[in-house]
Amino acid sequence: MILARQFRPGPAAFLHELPGGFVEPDDEPAAAAEVLQETGHRGTLQAVTTCWDDAYPNVRRHVFAAADCVKVAEPTLERTEFVDLVLMPLDTFRATVLRRGRMTDVEAAYLALDHLGLF
Repeated sequence: MILARQFRPGPAAFLHELPGGFVEPDDEPAAAAEVLQETGHRGTLQAVTTCWDDAYPNVRRHVFAAADCVKVAEPTLERTEFVDLVLMPLDTFRATVLRRGRMTDVEAAYLALDHLGLF
């Protein structure tokens, strides 16, 4: 698993996240996946689904899975981004991050794992 670890002010904690970003009005959702930009890895990007981000705003989350990733560059973060790249075996991810609620986008992780047949 390739994860981004960042401080999040709401819970005042460092949490793991899947790489990603916001979809700009004229962009395709795949352009916002930011796997190469945030991680320096390239892989086969697969669209999984689109779901509601939360029950209150009208924000939609586009979920993608990147398979067969290979590091091809260093991450190129924005000057306002402070991200630690974390590479983790799938079993460790399940036991120490996913099942313990130590990430912000749990539903996207479960949906991607299910799509890849790893759930």
